[in-house]
Amino acid sequence: MVFPEYSSIESFVEFCLDDDVTEFSHEDLVELNRYLHIPIHKLREMLETYGMSLKERQVPRQVRGFRTSSHDRWFGPGSCKTHGGSAFGQMMVSKYGSKDTPFG
Repeated sequence: MVFPEYSSIESFVEFCLDDDVTEFSHEDLVELNRYLHIPIHKLREMLETYGMSLKERQVPRQVRGFRTSSHDRWFGPGSCKTHGGSAFGQMMVSKYGSKDTPFG
């Protein structure tokens, strides 16, 4: 094992308490899951029985630059992710109908 603190739940708790840490992160849960093959929800319950708590994830801030248009909906933070297309199919179906309609 590369990281001995993930060899068992007890060793992880002991490792954290040696550094006066009472919280664990979602990354710690993923690593424990990888080494111990225990479902993440069970790992969380086990760690909480030792008095530890899960750290809240920080939401990354999106900052608009001075060159980003606040009225632009096609690119930049908060933009509408759309895919192009000619709308040829929609135009032809609206004009002639589809094969499922009585006109096609």
